Amino acid sequence: MKPTITWVVLADAGTVKTFRNEGPADGLHKLPNYSFSQDIPLSGELSDTERGREQAPVTQVHHAFAPTTNPRDKEKTEFLHDVAKTLNAAAKAKEFDRLIIFAAPQALGTLRQKLEDVARNLVTDEVAKDLTHTPENELPKHLEDYLLVHNSPRDGMDPAVADRVLRTG
Repeated sequence: MKPTITWVVLADAGTVKTFRNEGPADGLHKLPNYSFSQDIPLSGELSDTERGREQAPVTQVHHAFAPTTNPRDKEKTEFLHDVAKTLNAAAKAKEFDRLIIFAAPQALGTLRQKLEDVARNLVTDEVAKDLTHTPENELPKHLEDYLLVHNSPRDGMDPAVADRVLRTG
């Protein structure tokens, strides 16, 4: 029987870490090609710090106007769009059977919007929690409600049974 391949994605607005698991007691294996980060500069470093000016024709009053979007927010959104594109492509290539996403709340919202049906249909769990800075050796305890990643009394069970046992307690 072919093992169920689960990808666990940890994301925030500037970092994504992706791990692979192939069943009970397999552990988590980081996928370097799907784990990356982007340094997002401070807003002042992304655009002119001086706002544009507008002069009212009759009153001679000058009004400053703010840019319509924060450049830093735009960078974060573009990063998450790239993450979603990568997950969409991996889903189309059938690189995983299940997808579990742990992401900062705002990042999770953006990913939900940008995942295509091919990837969205493989999402079994979404958790609005940022684990990107959690040490890798501590991840199994955060994932135990979603995935068997270390030796437990359920080892040796059929993976489908173990998954049901895990979900029902």
